[in-house]
Amino acid sequence: MIRPELGGRTALVTGSAKGIGRELLLGIAECGADVAVHYNTSEDAAREGAEQARESGCEATVVQGDVTRPGEVDSLFDAVERDLGTVDVLAADVVAVVFEEEKHCLSHVVERRGAATREFVGELRG
Repeated sequence: MIRPELGGRTALVTGSAKGIGRELLLGIAECGADVAVHYNTSEDAAREGAEQARESGCEATVVQGDVTRPGEVDSLFDAVERDLGTVDVLAADVVAVVFEEEKHCLSHVVERRGAATREFVGELRG
């Protein structure tokens, strides 16, 4: 298994309160990154995930938001930056996919990545 050195980095993992997202978060924490545990409705599970991540020796914070709403995504990034610093790693276990309703043929369907991914890419570009 690849174990990149992530010490000194900050990671936001969307959908990391439970399931695959939490396992991804814990793996990133074991690689040395400080982590932001994201949830929409599972606050208790997110807090538990943050405690588990801290056992790896990293800093961890919990952030809430609906990634289908751009304004909430902005707030997610603001909260992570306030608590841990600039997001260096985004692991999008939860994304929003929107399909144009007026298109009926698969070749005309437009897929739009989640607001979290767009925000992160914008941050990378400066």
